[in-house]
Amino acid sequence: MNNRYKLLKSISLGSIVAIIAVTVITIVGELYAPFKDWLKGVFTHHWLGKSALAVIIFIFVSFVGNILFSREENRAKWLLEALLYVALLATLFLMIFFFYHGRS
Repeated sequence: MNNRYKLLKSISLGSIVAIIAVTVITIVGELYAPFKDWLKGVFTHHWLGKSALAVIIFIFVSFVGNILFSREENRAKWLLEALLYVALLATLFLMIFFFYHGRS
C-alpha cells in the first residue's frame, strides 16, 4: 500500500510540472514565432511538439519523483489538491491569454 502513495505523489508532481510546461510552451509559442516554428520543424506540427515535450517532462519528473519521494502518505493529499488547482489555474490562464491575445 505504501508504494501506492509514492507512485501517487510522483505521478501528481509529474502532472503538475507537465501542465505548467504546456501552459508556458503554448504562450511562448504564440508570442515568439521562432519557437513555434522550431516545434513545427522538429515535430512536424507545434501541437505534436507540445505533446511530445509534455510526455517527456511528465515521465522524467515522475521517474525522479518516484526515486526521491518516501513511501509515507504525507503530502499525497496535498499534491492531489495542488494538481487540481494547477489544472484549473492553467486552464483559466490560457483562456484569459487567448481572449486578450485574440483581441489584439
